[in-house]
Amino acid sequence: MNKNLKFQEDQINWMIAIFIILAIALRLYLLYFPIFFFGYLVPPGDDAVRHYEMIKSILSGNFNTDYPWLFHLFVAGIAKISGFNVIDILKFLAPALVVLPSIAIYIFLRRSFGRMSALIGFVIVLWASNYALVAYGDGNYPNIIAGGLFLPLTLLFLLLSFRQRRLSYYLLTAIFAVLTLLTHHLSAVYLLVITLVYLIVLGAWNKFETIASNYRRTAVFILILLGAAILLVLASPFRSMFAEVFHSIAQSGSFSAGTSFSLPPEFSEYASQIGPFVYYGGLVGMIFLIYLLGQPKTRINKPALLLILVWFIVAYGFSRFSQVGLPGRFARETAVPLIMAEAIMVWCFIQAMQTNAQKIVAALGFGLIIILELVQVNGGAYRSPDFFKRMIWFDANDKRSADTIELIVPQDEVVLANPTTPYLPIFTSRKIVFVSLDKTPNLSALRAYAKAVEAHYVFIGTKTSANPDEETYPFFNNFDKISKNLQNDLSKCESITVPDSNFAIYDLANCLNQKSKISQ
Repeated sequence: MNKNLKFQEDQINWMIAIFIILAIALRLYLLYFPIFFFGYLVPPGDDAVRHYEMIKSILSGNFNTDYPWLFHLFVAGIAKISGFNVIDILKFLAPALVVLPSIAIYIFLRRSFGRMSALIGFVIVLWASNYALVAYGDGNYPNIIAGGLFLPLTLLFLLLSFRQRRLSYYLLTAIFAVLTLLTHHLSAVYLLVITLVYLIVLGAWNKFETIASNYRRTAVFILILLGAAILLVLASPFRSMFAEVFHSIAQSGSFSAGTSFSLPPEFSEYASQIGPFVYYGGLVGMIFLIYLLGQPKTRINKPALLLILVWFIVAYGFSRFSQVGLPGRFARETAVPLIMAEAIMVWCFIQAMQTNAQKIVAALGFGLIIILELVQVNGGAYRSPDFFKRMIWFDANDKRSADTIELIVPQDEVVLANPTTPYLPIFTSRKIVFVSLDKTPNLSALRAYAKAVEAHYVFIGTKTSANPDEETYPFFNNFDKISKNLQNDLSKCESITVPDSNFAIYDLANCLNQKSKISQ
């Protein structure tokens, strides 16, 4: 390469690197700003509680085999080394995960279609997509890492393996596939289906047009890798996790026995989950990809185009069947292939401009759309000024409740509680037992349940989040009815009151004695 051309190339690469660093820094500022400004005590979403419990279990020497634990092991390691509280680690680590898909998409597009398509895809996912943002808001951290980082990189090196026989490509494919499996089992199943469908489609395409020169060797490698993965699962404690999946399929015809997110989303929800610019622009991009695939001669990477198309079809197909268990989650996963398709289309459109002036105008037009669609600012989920407040389920009032329980209730006592916040057991050392509706119809039922769990105290509080969807977040099921029943059951009992508080604590033993005297 000419020295001047190499110098220009290096300059462009440095400019792109600086732009990427600044763009990520600004994105992180928007993500961390509400944490400090509002003083959030916990990360958003309810899944964060489950991850906390798994991490604490690892720290106590117990490894849960119901869920892949790579992410939890990583956080447990940070907690062990630093001595920081696990909740604080999750609170400050989780926002940084949002930028991981933008890095993966940039690498995928850079290796497959060049730096400008990669830069456009990077900008779209970082600034105009709800993809990782919604996952962060729900607390789906392993999903972001596996589906947004490891899975795209696995498919990238698999794609490169089809084009060129290199040991490094095979090795990296295997490494990222294993990382996906150890991070998020649903993403691992998703990766498996994409890979197998792509293997079949690419093999059929290769019969008519040779676009993958190393197809046979890579196909054999995939089958060997699949066999090794099956043996790894069977020989590991994770076999019970996959056994439960097959048991659920046999019992209910679904991958998951849960009901949350079990119904296919409305078509309008796709744009809401991943961002309207990504959804509608990506669908047009998919049509454009089909057009490119139909061209008899093209310099563009056809195996990569075919992979992106298969990727989208699998994600969309999973999102339309309740048997998948979490079709709503897969609606969100359509974002990655849609962003890639949109980025390729936008760059091809800019390239098609005949003059530099036209190209500049087209690029500025794209930039203007991105500015108008800025997530957390002008568009998308969790916009200012409230940001994630509706998903923060433990605030200063809840902290006051937990501190009061700690102060009033003796050590080792059990406390019955209405489902105010899933974080209550985390912020108090007392054992909290959340009451279900069937345990509260009357005093006799409450008394029997209290005796069964050896509870001597009852806590009745209010919800932090204004109105969580009880179907989406089952923890809050029947909150109003449970609270009303508890208040009726204990209406003639004296509570241990705290001035200016929105909660009440009852000494159940004294309370039951009072009720007995009243009934006499």
